[in-house]
Amino acid sequence: MKKKIFKDDHSNFKERALKLVNKEGFYVAIFLCITLVATMLVYFVNDNASNKDIANEDTAIVEQDTTEPIENTSTVVEEDTAVTEKPATETATQVEKTTKEEEPKTEQPKEQEPKPDTNLKEMVSPVGANEVVMAFSMGGEPVYSQTLQEFTSEHTGVDLKAEEGQEVKAALDGKVTKIYKDGKLGQTIIIQHSNGIETRYSNLEEKVAVTLNQSVSAGDAIGKIGKTAAFESEDPSHLHFEVWQNGKCINPSEYL
Repeated sequence: MKKKIFKDDHSNFKERALKLVNKEGFYVAIFLCITLVATMLVYFVNDNASNKDIANEDTAIVEQDTTEPIENTSTVVEEDTAVTEKPATETATQVEKTTKEEEPKTEQPKEQEPKPDTNLKEMVSPVGANEVVMAFSMGGEPVYSQTLQEFTSEHTGVDLKAEEGQEVKAALDGKVTKIYKDGKLGQTIIIQHSNGIETRYSNLEEKVAVTLNQSVSAGDAIGKIGKTAAFESEDPSHLHFEVWQNGKCINPSEYL
C-alpha cells in the first residue's frame, strides 16, 4: 500500500512538474522572443544612426571640400584682378605724370619769317672794285695762268684785283656754311643764300672774321686778302670769287 501511494505521489508530481514546465516554458519562450526582437530593434536603430552619422560626416566633408576651393578661387581671382588692375592704375598715373612733366617743355614752334629771294643783280663787289686779274673760263674761252704757265678752261671763278690785307665783304645776305683751306685756292669761306645760290671767297688770310653758321648781310666784313692760293701764288694779289647756283658755277662778272 505504501508503494502504491508513493507511486501515485510520484506520478502526480511528475505531471505537475510537466505542467509547470510547459506553462513556464511558454512564458520563457515569449520572453526570449521579446528579448530577441528588442535586441534586434536596438541593433537596427543603432546601426541606422551610425550610418546616418557617417553619411552626415561624408556629406559635411564633401561640402567642405567643395566650398573651400570655391572660396580660395574667389580669393585668387580677386587677388589676380587686383594685381592686374594695380599696374594699369600705376601706368595711367605714370602717363599723367609724364604728360604733365612734358607739357611745360613743349614749346610752340616759332613762325619763321620767309627768307627773301636772292637776286643776283643786287650782288655787291666783295672788294669794292671789279678789276679782273683772271676771268671766268669754265667751259668757255681759255685764260692764261701765270702760276701754272698755261692756258686753262677750268677757271671756276673770277680773280678780282685787291691788295694783300684788304678787307673782303659778303656779296649777298646769307649764312656761313663752311670755312676751310682748299689745297689749290687756299683759305676759303662759303656763304649759302636762297634760291640755291652760294658764294665762295678764296685766297684769304687764315684768320677770318666770321664763324660757322653765322648769318651775314651784304657788305659785312668776312676776312682779308691773303696769299694762300697755291695754284695762283704767282698771280697779282687778288680775291678768287665764285658764284654757284643749283650745283653749277656761273660767271660772277655778269652780275657785278
